[in-house]
Amino acid sequence: MEETPRLPPNALTRQEVQKPFVNIVVIGHVDAGKSTMTGHLVYLQGAIEPGTVRRLGKEAEMMGKASYRYAWIMDKLKSERQRGISIDSKLRRFDSNYYHVNIIDAPGHRDYVHNMITGASQADVALLIVSAEKGEFESGVRKRGQTRDHLQLAYTVGVKQLIIAVNKLDTTDPPYSQARYDFCVEKTLLLAKKCGYDADTVICLPISAFHGENLTKPSDKMPWFKQWMVQRFSGSASGKTLLDAIDNIDPPIRIEELPLRIPVHSVYKLGIQLFREVVDEGQTGDNVGLQLEGVDLNDIKRGDVCGDAYDDPPQKVEHFTAQILVLNHPGYIKKGYTPVIQCHTTMVSCKVVDIRERTDRRSGETAEDFPVSLSTGQIGVVDLVPTRPVCVECFFDYPTLGRIVVRDMKQTVAVGVIIHIEGRTMLRDNLKRENTDWSAISNWMSMNLRTMSGKISRRTMLASRHSTRLSLRTPMDGTRPKTRPKTRKHRDPTRSGVERTMTDHRASLYDRQDLAIRPQRQPWGARTFTTLSGKLETEL
Repeated sequence: MEETPRLPPNALTRQEVQKPFVNIVVIGHVDAGKSTMTGHLVYLQGAIEPGTVRRLGKEAEMMGKASYRYAWIMDKLKSERQRGISIDSKLRRFDSNYYHVNIIDAPGHRDYVHNMITGASQADVALLIVSAEKGEFESGVRKRGQTRDHLQLAYTVGVKQLIIAVNKLDTTDPPYSQARYDFCVEKTLLLAKKCGYDADTVICLPISAFHGENLTKPSDKMPWFKQWMVQRFSGSASGKTLLDAIDNIDPPIRIEELPLRIPVHSVYKLGIQLFREVVDEGQTGDNVGLQLEGVDLNDIKRGDVCGDAYDDPPQKVEHFTAQILVLNHPGYIKKGYTPVIQCHTTMVSCKVVDIRERTDRRSGETAEDFPVSLSTGQIGVVDLVPTRPVCVECFFDYPTLGRIVVRDMKQTVAVGVIIHIEGRTMLRDNLKRENTDWSAISNWMSMNLRTMSGKISRRTMLASRHSTRLSLRTPMDGTRPKTRPKTRKHRDPTRSGVERTMTDHRASLYDRQDLAIRPQRQPWGARTFTTLSGKLETEL
């Protein structure tokens, strides 16, 4: 029996793919022009044949939808073309000057937000499309508009780089109005800052997706727009077009030392394919297709996770603890509440079986142990039991598989991170690999100090009653260091005689004022790193 993949002679090796990959998700309110922009950009970059665009244009005209010619490059389902909206996330690939770009067109309709979350969970960068047309922009930024919701969700699932493109400027009065553009940018940046983005690092630019203005070449119809400019940790960047903005994305940091995790997005009845190109391997951040032998089609579904059976394989979870921020709930979250939880590509109903604590948003201290309920604006630690076993991970081990979105009544009720999984120890307690590059991991951790909208609170590990530590100078044999951070003991008033050891240096989960990395304020020493004070996540 063969033990190696059966690859054809023309299989590509990783060395033959010179440019780095970057994943971009296109988000925004319904009818903002996301699919039109994505399709037109892909076409201008040569990823679509001109004959295909002409054929789609004729088909759109026959249905009385001539303006959908570029949108239909992305929207291929019959129901999508009839209704004029995107239903599921679609992925296309094109090449820029510096990147192989995987662009994900996410649906903007509120009925399909769960598909938008699935697309955003795969992305490194969010491209927010806002419509400058009167009425459409205001509809998107209102309380339940999808512009506001998509920004919050993108930041929640870990997409920390943002590009804002103001579309449909050809429909303003007068056409290509600078005043309307400035108004849209001001309002959208304010929303982005409230969600946690640093406005100084957000690229804003005007476009007309249907006419191709300022997509790949500077537009002569907007002489008032000179250039965009941003300041980042990596330095300043400037440009004029959307393609310039994509080329100036900070390269995503990939960590390959952790065990394999591949969330399943789609299952088809058809060795490893990367955009229909057979390759000999896939690396962190790639979107790949796997051909599995000896597996029935009904055995795999969206939300499943593939892994290495001999290296910390994924496991089913029947109970986990999460720290959540209640964003918008009309009443109170109490025991027995059963919303829908979305994490990576999975979606499952979960029952709140216990509320362990309510956390003060300013100090990060526990405001109340075992409260009766949580309301809008409050942070708490809750125990969740899914209605069926699901594959999720602790946020400190696998950030992408540890962020959750709580939805109910077609709106986002809360966001949070998984801090403890019943019956499992944290991965870094078990890392004893001889080939682990600890210096690379420590450098990566030092660049990523915050969670979704701040830092982890002081008492997030009530369920486990301990804090796990990882030495940045851990010997290769996996033994623990002799020095440990100073700790203090807290007594649980509800459990007589039970003491919990907690670290001194944890700040509030949603301290949104601390948007920058400030080394002088880091409370840990050079020898140790407390997992509850940082995260395994790319944040630039």
